[in-house]
Amino acid sequence: MPYRRVCVDAGHGGSDPGAVADGLKEKDIVLDIADRLAVALCEQGIYMRQTRIDNSTWRNLERVMVANEYKADVFVSIHCNAATNKKARGFEVIHYPGSVRGKALATSVADALTEKITWIPKRKPSVKDYTKLGRGENFYLTVIRDTKMPAIIVEVAFITNKDGRASVDEGIERQKVAEAICLGIRKYLETLK
Repeated sequence: MPYRRVCVDAGHGGSDPGAVADGLKEKDIVLDIADRLAVALCEQGIYMRQTRIDNSTWRNLERVMVANEYKADVFVSIHCNAATNKKARGFEVIHYPGSVRGKALATSVADALTEKITWIPKRKPSVKDYTKLGRGENFYLTVIRDTKMPAIIVEVAFITNKDGRASVDEGIERQKVAEAICLGIRKYLETLK
């Protein structure tokens, strides 16, 4: 495969814990998964750059700047989902509306998660664009709109769901998630000329 670059982003961090449930903080879970993903990508011979690598606070535009300055081929932001409905479960991958390559990347990662991770059911649909979320957060809009490459947000599981929370609390399961995301990224990159 030709020389490819991936920008890996662990969502939230520092003063922004993200979703919190039963003592678990999204910012900690996603940093661990992002670190594992970074290692997995390197093992596949894929160059990568991470945004935050510790518990520091990052503005969304800083994340975008890192990806754009690195001239990444893809940008992947890792998150955990949350909902007031404790039964909400599963993963979803979000891309910017109208981005054909973003949708292709999202689909490749969603397919790999479906294939490799049996404990995370996929939501229906598992691949979504921002307009279908019904949310007003600027986060999604900023990091997948202002990056100059196909960009996705992977919501790996609902930490507000008991089973999802228990799964992402285990290191071995986080490793499986990271490897599945890596597989999806690699398969997408192989389609590029």
